[in-house]
Amino acid sequence: MKTKSRVAILISLVTLMKSMQRNQVMRTPQLRVGLALFAVLCFASVSARASTRTFVSGGGSDKNSCSRGAPCRTFAHAITQTDSGGEIIVMDSAEYGTVSIDRNLTIDAAPGVYAGVTVTSQAIGIDVSSPSVSRVELRRLRIVSQGADSTGISYNGAGFLYIENCIVDGFFGFIASKGVGIAIHDAGYVFVKNTAVRNGSTGVLAAQGGAGASITLDQVRIEGNNFVGLHIYDRHKATIRHSALSGNVSAGFLVEEQTNTSELNIQECSITGTGTGGKVTGNGGNTSGIVRISGSTVTHNDIGLLIQGGTVLSAGNNTIRDNQSVFDVVPHDIVGILVKYKQR
Repeated sequence: MKTKSRVAILISLVTLMKSMQRNQVMRTPQLRVGLALFAVLCFASVSARASTRTFVSGGGSDKNSCSRGAPCRTFAHAITQTDSGGEIIVMDSAEYGTVSIDRNLTIDAAPGVYAGVTVTSQAIGIDVSSPSVSRVELRRLRIVSQGADSTGISYNGAGFLYIENCIVDGFFGFIASKGVGIAIHDAGYVFVKNTAVRNGSTGVLAAQGGAGASITLDQVRIEGNNFVGLHIYDRHKATIRHSALSGNVSAGFLVEEQTNTSELNIQECSITGTGTGGKVTGNGGNTSGIVRISGSTVTHNDIGLLIQGGTVLSAGNNTIRDNQSVFDVVPHDIVGILVKYKQR
């Protein structure tokens, strides 16, 4: 942004100077000094409009320039002062408000700083939906719902989204499709690490109708949601590893298909304290939900695994036991409906 503006200023100055030379007015020293001063002021004006690094503070003001010495108060204003590819830095603990991200951006809070985003009913905390966005990083934010049917983080892009060391809390709704911690609507690559998504309706949703995203969840806790912890729809492909799905009322995970295959890889995870540990659906043909599970524990659920036309591939090294109804998977394809075994 700044580079293009500066180039335009230079072109304008060169054109003006050539014109003046033709008119023989550049012989005046005062005019030459005036033009030099004009160029300096133009460059200063361009630099003041945006920066690669801006700052927000609980004691800041949105009338400020968002510099370190004059921080802004909200994310929504700071982004207007930040170049594409730039960074918003949280200086101290406060609530910083919701924001729609329309450019490549990093929002970063230091360890120990409370960087709060409070979301009202039917609103979105952090919305990434501009087609011009190819990379967003969110670090150490606490996104909290204060009303029903809201969404913590909504991603509708085709680039890269990184969510690290965040807490997404309380996004509940009165129906299953409302109240989502992290919602992924289209394509792109989403990485969630060292993050808790809890006390909502759906923890993480890869929504129906998208082109299919590649999703990686590493060291994530998805807890206490009253519908599903992790819900994967058509076309999306996800991997969850070294994570816990616990206390989700309806199901720990749900992988389902309507018209296209969806996939979930589960590696070294704990799935416990849910209505159904995991549910996989499909028509039993070429389009179905596919789950690959290895090194994981599915225990103390009402139902261990519920397979309804989907496919489960087990590495044979999982612990699936002490559920009220148990369906033990074996290391080959399984396509079928629920089979109940006695508790053992």
